[in-house]
Amino acid sequence: YYCAIASSTSGTSFGSIQNFTTTPPPAAPTVTTLTATSTATTSASLPANANPNGTATTGWFRYATTTDPGTCSDSFGTKTSTVSLGSGITTVFFARTIGGLASSTTYFYCAIASSTAGLATGTVLNLTTTP
Repeated sequence: YYCAIASSTSGTSFGSIQNFTTTPPPAAPTVTTLTATSTATTSASLPANANPNGTATTGWFRYATTTDPGTCSDSFGTKTSTVSLGSGITTVFFARTIGGLASSTTYFYCAIASSTAGLATGTVLNLTTTP
């Protein structure tokens, strides 16, 4: 709430009380890790869905052969290249193909999305390359 006040040697005058509402901060993106596809001897495709929630967002994946990290973070394993997810308010699909993998090996991976509103991580899933 606010009002204007003016003062002079003749006296003080008060304007009417007004109000305003601030806009809420933008929401962080949301992201969902999806089941790997096209799993082969040395490669796999990692897919995800993300909603930018109205703020310019990028997405990427993290993957590693270490033991299951339990939760996704932007510090485990190898980071894929990023992809622009736009700044819309609907869910968009994105994927990255990873190569140079070892055959008959289990990899843990997760999707990550980030904007100026925050960082979101998906669930950690796993895939096993073929022999």
